[in-house]
Amino acid sequence: QTRGTIPNALPARFLVGLFMDDPNPTWMKDSNVPWVVQYRYFTKGWVNNWGWGNYDGTFAYNFFTKASADGFIPAVQYYQMVSEQPWPNDEAKFVEKLQTASTMKSYFSDFILFMKNVKNYGKPVLVLMEADGFGFCQRQSNGNSSLYAAISDSGVPELQGLPNTVYGFGLALLKIRQATGASNAYMGIHI
Repeated sequence: QTRGTIPNALPARFLVGLFMDDPNPTWMKDSNVPWVVQYRYFTKGWVNNWGWGNYDGTFAYNFFTKASADGFIPAVQYYQMVSEQPWPNDEAKFVEKLQTASTMKSYFSDFILFMKNVKNYGKPVLVLMEADGFGFCQRQSNGNSSLYAAISDSGVPELQGLPNTVYGFGLALLKIRQATGASNAYMGIHI
């Protein structure tokens, strides 16, 4: 049995949706199926539309507004860590990336832009954090939540004072949500 409350801004029922992206951006709307959520992965490069836009995160805002215009709640699988340097596309290096200050500065800077766009959108956005990432983190740290991670050491002002631990990584994501005022972001981890 699950417990807890459903936020007032979300429908009080089971939500069904699916991933939809180009080349057929109207398929969900035209399908006559009562979808509720439109889902999309945000990987490294989303912040400037993979080189096709400004480095300002408006790709996210555009996704949110298009999904909403079509009648859907936008849902994002924020899946950026796997593509971060210095080991792109290597899930086995998740903790090593957490321990690299320049990697974490890049990651958190992009996440701040993401959350600012969520706030500017103003309606609910479902945000699933790092598909499989927390599982990789648990396995690669041998369950040691005190293992070093460059959180405060990333140099990101919003994160100063947070613990430099893998536990601090989860706190940092919540702190960024709070610091940007993106209270319309409904965050969870992907298990």
